[in-house]
Amino acid sequence: MDPISLPALAVAVTITVIGALVAWPSIIFWRRWRAHPKRVIGRIGAHHLTNFVIPDGMDGEIHLDHLLLTTKGLLVLDLRNADGVVFAGAQMDDWTDLHQNRRFTFKNPLTPLSARVHAVQDLAGDVPVSGRIVFVGNVEFPGGGIDSVVTLEELESEFGSATADHAGSTIQAFHGSWGRVAQQAQPAIH
Repeated sequence: MDPISLPALAVAVTITVIGALVAWPSIIFWRRWRAHPKRVIGRIGAHHLTNFVIPDGMDGEIHLDHLLLTTKGLLVLDLRNADGVVFAGAQMDDWTDLHQNRRFTFKNPLTPLSARVHAVQDLAGDVPVSGRIVFVGNVEFPGGGIDSVVTLEELESEFGSATADHAGSTIQAFHGSWGRVAQQAQPAIH
């Protein structure tokens, strides 16, 4: 090898390694920043309501964590923080999250989600209303996927961007229904 090119190669390798070491934390930060629940909600929802109650259709009220106006209609979201292996199933009464030496058991969230979706549908009228349980964190479901249970990445992939060029007219078609629900929404008092 030419003796002049060896130092140049060493300099190029050194610059590349230093550049990678400097850039890697930025890449990780950017991915985490972009995947934050508020940012995902902001991208897929043209409008959103957070932490409120609406009539449940049976002379009571029902609490909603999040409601979004999306390109596919209205979307009820329940966010769950979890890490580890989640043992869950649509027909199971209790779900369990195992992470390191910790075990956390909680009630199956699908039944309350269904009640929330029905309450929104009663107010919204004839527009699509769907619901999702969104797990925020690094989770694994050993039994496979469960309908209406997603990660943030899956949610964004399914619902897309509310700010995309084609989204405006689609979302406009749902504004009347959104307004009816928003008029009934009252802040939740904890």
